Amino acid sequence: MNYSGYASPFAITPKPIKVILFLILLQSIVFNIFDRVWNLSIGLTGLTAMSSWGLKHGLIFQVLTNMFLYPLPYGGLSFTYLLFFALNLYLIWKLSSLVYHQQGKGSFFALFFGSGIAASLAVAACLLTFDSHTIYAGLMPIIYAFLTSWIILFPDIEILLFMTLPVKARWAITLILGSTILIELSNRNFTYVIAYMASAAFGYLFAVGHWKRHSPFITLRGLETTWITLYSRVEGVFRRNRPTQVQPETKIYDFRSGKPIMRDEEFINWCLDKMARDGKNSLSLAARLKLWIITRKLQLKNKLHGR
Repeated sequence: MNYSGYASPFAITPKPIKVILFLILLQSIVFNIFDRVWNLSIGLTGLTAMSSWGLKHGLIFQVLTNMFLYPLPYGGLSFTYLLFFALNLYLIWKLSSLVYHQQGKGSFFALFFGSGIAASLAVAACLLTFDSHTIYAGLMPIIYAFLTSWIILFPDIEILLFMTLPVKARWAITLILGSTILIELSNRNFTYVIAYMASAAFGYLFAVGHWKRHSPFITLRGLETTWITLYSRVEGVFRRNRPTQVQPETKIYDFRSGKPIMRDEEFINWCLDKMARDGKNSLSLAARLKLWIITRKLQLKNKLHGR
């Protein structure tokens, strides 16, 4: 029997996700073992997790490094810890791979780092305001951001809750997130309550606004429509229309990109039309620079021909 065409799921995992999984494994397991072996009071884990002590001492990089750290219990490494760590590592692998393949690399990076930074900034404000001694590890909130995006992508997929009860994704994920927040509230762990809420809110707003999709909750439909409109307007400010995308009838193409290339005269006409329609300041910096270069080139050409 020939297995030459078989590829393991991890082998086809995108490289950026493999790098992130490696960083999570490095910080959560290797750093913890190193600190325990050398009996370090702060150690590598203390430097990469986020704390009020670190922020007050200028360790701003903790806003980013905490995202790759799974929280370690006070008792140290244990079989239970490794079991839950493996489960959450599997979740971040599968969920992030799904978003990567369904919505593209940009959406994956935006959702992972955006939710992580949103939670980190919210927690940092909490730590500094109340001078909390909490050591924050931010991997779990990112997982909840990806779970929230699942409600937008696959609201009607059935999930086996507790491995036995088939429940639609919209209700299963809402139940998981709500119960997690209630548990943290009962434990008076307000730092993680803020982190979960910030990351889940970011995941929801990003999925609705960027992917232009509504959630399955009908009562939120009006607010989501308003948010999609606002997001599109803000997105349009930062995403200027490129000239190469306006003239699809051009017959000259870039061999590498496959996109049509405008001739100089066509580009000048496009710029004049855009300025007449949207104003002089509507051109992007790149378009202005290209227009200046073409103008200078035409002036030099006319001067050489004595025109």
